[in-house]
Amino acid sequence: MATHERGERPSLEGWMTTVRAVSILACTFVETAALVVWLAIVQTAALSSATALVGCGILAVGLLVERILKDLTVNGVDLAVSTGTLVALTLAETTVWTLWLAVAEASIAVEGFVLAATVLAVSLAVVYTIEDNALRGVVPHSSLLDLGTASIGVVTAVGATAWLLCELRPATASRWLGTVGFESADPALAGLGVLALALFVTHNVGVAYARSS
Repeated sequence: MATHERGERPSLEGWMTTVRAVSILACTFVETAALVVWLAIVQTAALSSATALVGCGILAVGLLVERILKDLTVNGVDLAVSTGTLVALTLAETTVWTLWLAVAEASIAVEGFVLAATVLAVSLAVVYTIEDNALRGVVPHSSLLDLGTASIGVVTAVGATAWLLCELRPATASRWLGTVGFESADPALAGLGVLALALFVTHNVGVAYARSS
């Protein structure tokens, strides 16, 4: 019997690892898709227009689904994040992404993208810290900044801003891609790949960090 239990446990752990990996991929896909659709809708619309509101609504739904998937990945069916916290975090993050886009679009120079990335990194660090607290089952606002969540906020901000640069400044992105040996790369596809990779790393590290408590 002991031998059987020793044989079953690694199999169960392996299955759970696979489930978490699939869930992290799902989180990445959902958030990437939501951001891509949102940007396509709001890119040429005024921030106060009905079109922009529709785009932000789609982004909010995507972030909400991604956040629920993340909670399931960390805590299983015993979800730790309350409905109120879930909605508040989703609305806050939607606002953060909208502010990031507004800062980037307001600049006529590439330096504006650096400022946008900084704003996004700092803002997401706070959002991710509050979310991590909730995932761990502690009071969400018990801390507002954690070095671990701040680091993945930077990863998200850098990847997302590189994607945005490829979308809004394709000529500049093409020149930069040429300097690293990717002269023939499509800026749109390259930017999408960078965004998806950054979000995958963010979700992977974020889940592992939340489970480490």
